[in-house]
Amino acid sequence: MTPTCSIVLPVYNAAETLSECLESIRRQTLQDWELIIVDDGSDDGTSDLLSQFAASDQRVTILSPGR
Repeated sequence: MTPTCSIVLPVYNAAETLSECLESIRRQTLQDWELIIVDDGSDDGTSDLLSQFAASDQRVTILSPGR
């Protein structure tokens, strides 16, 4: 089934603030969404945080050069 809302989140070296951003999206009252995260080659640990978040929520898709 297609989600009601698609959220596209571009990130680059966002490890410092990423967790807060992702949890804010997860806490929304609308639950029928998909999150498409575009990681443009981060090298600060962002990719690890994204992988952990995606593993915990099937609505999350990560797009990056190395995937």
